[in-house]
Amino acid sequence: MANQSVRPRNSSSVKSGNDANRPNPSAKRKRRIRRSSVENHAVHDEFIRQNADVIWLHQNEMWELIITTP
Repeated sequence: MANQSVRPRNSSSVKSGNDANRPNPSAKRKRRIRRSSVENHAVHDEFIRQNADVIWLHQNEMWELIITTP
Protein backbone atom coordinates (compact mmCIF):
# COMPACT_ATOMS: atom_id res chain seq x y z
CA MET A 1 0.00 0.00 0.00
CA ALA A 2 2.83 2.43 0.71
CA ASN A 3 4.19 2.21 -2.86
CA GLN A 4 0.90 3.03 -4.57
CA SER A 5 0.47 6.55 -5.88
CA VAL A 6 -2.39 8.46 -4.32
CA ARG A 7 -4.51 10.67 -6.52
CA PRO A 8 -5.36 14.01 -4.86
CA ARG A 9 -9.01 14.84 -4.24
CA ASN A 10 -10.50 18.29 -4.87
CA SER A 11 -7.18 19.63 -6.05
CA SER A 12 -7.16 22.77 -8.17
CA SER A 13 -5.00 20.98 -10.76
CA VAL A 14 -7.62 18.28 -11.29
CA LYS A 15 -10.61 19.33 -13.42
CA SER A 16 -13.86 17.60 -12.74
CA GLY A 17 -17.47 17.97 -13.77
CA ASN A 18 -18.39 21.23 -15.48
CA ASP A 19 -14.90 22.75 -15.07
CA ALA A 20 -13.47 20.36 -17.67
CA ASN A 21 -15.86 21.65 -20.36
CA ARG A 22 -15.51 25.40 -19.71
CA PRO A 23 -13.45 27.42 -22.17
CA ASN A 24 -10.40 29.26 -20.96
CA PRO A 25 -11.47 32.90 -20.28
CA SER A 26 -8.18 34.24 -21.60
CA ALA A 27 -8.69 32.37 -24.89
CA LYS A 28 -11.55 34.64 -25.98
CA ARG A 29 -11.04 36.71 -29.09
CA LYS A 30 -9.92 40.26 -28.59
CA ARG A 31 -11.92 42.82 -30.48
CA ARG A 32 -10.50 45.94 -32.01
CA ILE A 33 -12.01 49.25 -30.98
CA ARG A 34 -12.10 51.38 -34.09
CA ARG A 35 -11.27 55.04 -33.66
CA SER A 36 -10.90 57.83 -36.14
CA SER A 37 -7.25 57.99 -37.16
CA VAL A 38 -7.48 61.70 -38.08
CA GLU A 39 -8.59 62.72 -34.59
CA ASN A 40 -5.94 60.58 -32.87
CA HIS A 41 -3.23 61.90 -35.17
CA ALA A 42 -4.22 65.52 -34.53
CA VAL A 43 -4.34 64.99 -30.76
CA HIS A 44 -0.97 63.21 -30.84
CA ASP A 45 0.70 66.00 -32.85
CA GLU A 46 -0.68 68.69 -30.55
CA PHE A 47 0.55 66.79 -27.49
CA ILE A 48 4.05 66.58 -28.97
CA ARG A 49 4.07 70.29 -29.83
CA GLN A 50 3.12 71.25 -26.29
CA ASN A 51 5.26 68.79 -24.29
CA ALA A 52 8.36 67.75 -26.22
CA ASP A 53 11.71 69.32 -25.45
CA VAL A 54 14.23 70.48 -28.05
CA ILE A 55 16.58 67.51 -27.64
CA TRP A 56 13.78 64.95 -28.15
CA LEU A 57 12.53 66.81 -31.22
CA HIS A 58 16.05 66.84 -32.68
CA GLN A 59 16.62 63.13 -31.97
CA ASN A 60 13.35 62.28 -33.75
CA GLU A 61 14.10 64.58 -36.70
CA MET A 62 11.18 66.91 -36.02
CA TRP A 63 13.14 70.07 -36.70
CA GLU A 64 10.12 71.97 -38.06
CA LEU A 65 8.63 71.97 -34.55
CA ILE A 66 11.71 73.49 -32.92
CA ILE A 67 11.04 77.15 -32.18
CA THR A 68 14.14 79.31 -32.04
CA THR A 69 14.17 82.76 -30.49
CA PRO A 70 16.60 85.37 -31.91
